[in-house]
Amino acid sequence: MKITFYRHRIFYLFVLLLIFMLSQVSRAQEINKEVFVVRPYEPTLSDASKISVMPVPEEVETPIPSFTYKITPTPIETRFEITPIKPARMVTTVLPKIYKSYIKIGLGNYLTPLAEFNISNLHSKEYLMGAYLYHKSSYSTLHLENQDEVPGGYSVTHVNLYGKKFLPDLTVTGNVILDRDGFNYYGYNVHLPFEVPPLMDRDDIHQRILTLGAQAGLHSNYTDSSRLNYKAGIRYNYLTDKTDDRENILMIDASFKKLIQTFMGGIDLRIHYFKPDTRMDSTGNTQVSFSPTVSKRTKDWKFDVGFEGLVDKDEVSRFYIYPIGRLEFTVIEKIMIPFVGVGGKLETNHYQKILQDNHFVTPGLKVLNADHKFTAFAGVKGSITPQIAFRADVTYSTVENMFFFINDTTAVYPNTTDTIQNTFSVEYDDIDLVQYHGEMAFETPANWDVKADFTYYSYRTHKLDKPWHKPKYELTLNAAYKLKEKFLIRGGFVLIGKRYAKSSTAFDPEGFVELKTMLDINLGVTYTYSKLFSVFLDIYNVTNRAHLLWNQYPSQGLNCMIGFAYKL
Repeated sequence: MKITFYRHRIFYLFVLLLIFMLSQVSRAQEINKEVFVVRPYEPTLSDASKISVMPVPEEVETPIPSFTYKITPTPIETRFEITPIKPARMVTTVLPKIYKSYIKIGLGNYLTPLAEFNISNLHSKEYLMGAYLYHKSSYSTLHLENQDEVPGGYSVTHVNLYGKKFLPDLTVTGNVILDRDGFNYYGYNVHLPFEVPPLMDRDDIHQRILTLGAQAGLHSNYTDSSRLNYKAGIRYNYLTDKTDDRENILMIDASFKKLIQTFMGGIDLRIHYFKPDTRMDSTGNTQVSFSPTVSKRTKDWKFDVGFEGLVDKDEVSRFYIYPIGRLEFTVIEKIMIPFVGVGGKLETNHYQKILQDNHFVTPGLKVLNADHKFTAFAGVKGSITPQIAFRADVTYSTVENMFFFINDTTAVYPNTTDTIQNTFSVEYDDIDLVQYHGEMAFETPANWDVKADFTYYSYRTHKLDKPWHKPKYELTLNAAYKLKEKFLIRGGFVLIGKRYAKSSTAFDPEGFVELKTMLDINLGVTYTYSKLFSVFLDIYNVTNRAHLLWNQYPSQGLNCMIGFAYKL
């Protein structure tokens, strides 16, 4: 107890002594708060001690583990069963049945009869022979701009006797033709200052074109392109009209082709002779041409290159040479195939060809040949789907002596001196022509068949005010639809853009008249009663408008024809 008492006393004394000392220090600080600076503070840094030893990497050796393993192979069992192949059977190829003859008879308004007949032998490996006859005529009366009634009828007759002889390596062909076309020069100029309009009697304005012709030819049947393949033919035509204008045409053509290594070489030879005997011309025209070419075909591209050399002897002799070139390559097979090419030609404008262009030309008209000096084209063809195919291209041409139809101001009414301008002559000019062309076809195996074609023309003339009677554009659309294997429905239209015709009357102070855009819509339906018998109804010019394909010549209005077809 005493020891504990003394310990407490010592502790208390120590605490009192500590309190006293702290109070003295605090008092001293309160008394003297001034600081005396003897000299400015000068900081000093001690020298750094650098380590001069460079680090050395420690090499660590990685032990490679060692494994010991064992694979025990186990075979996999597979089953292989042989399936027997059925023996092939000979399938008989059935040729489609053909009939010896076909006849089609129809009748329409404007007193329009139609007759078509074809007869030929049945299937034969030795020969083919037959005959084809066609006739269509109309006895219509049309109204001109001054409401004058004129005979606007026509008649068309074709007869063709044809035959083929099949030999092991050769086929021989031949045919004889007779064509007769009749029409009237009914479109006189109603703006001329007539005291009395012309009578326009049918006998006075009627024209008849008769053509007799024969053709013979032969061509090889070699399937091996390394052998010399050839084709040759001769053709003779004799043409005469009501006014005793005549023309003789003789054409001899031959071509040869042979595969030489990987290139196909070929040459075309041609001799054409045109001998007119008309009131306007009796000078013969002889043309001799040769065209060597080289071509090559691969999966991705093909090309043709060559030239045509032509000697043209008319009143004077001329020599022409034209390039032949075409390149076609595949970007996407069957979908996009671009092509480019160059060319040229001499357009021979003999009397028969001019009559096919325009029936209403002045009888015996002589037209100079047109020189298509250079032609360049480019385009693309292919398909959008397996059912839709297309083609688009642009062509540039330079042409000398291009002819344009104008109303003949010297044409007079028969047995009079009155000028009525109811026939056509031509004017010439050198032109540059750009054609933009596109076409599309849609076809399904069962029902639909649609085809469309569009061409836009851009003419640049040098002397003429307008490209007379040449349209700005042409659009054709034709469609057919099969309904339940019994009905075939057809439809289509032709749209021809505006044209210009030269005028020489005071009624047209600008010197030309504008021919309006022409729209011709056609419809038809055929009902198949059986494989042998069917009936049809055709409707032409649904809009019932009198179109002017040629200046002063209105067309017939609404045409309807009904008839039947029968196979024997």
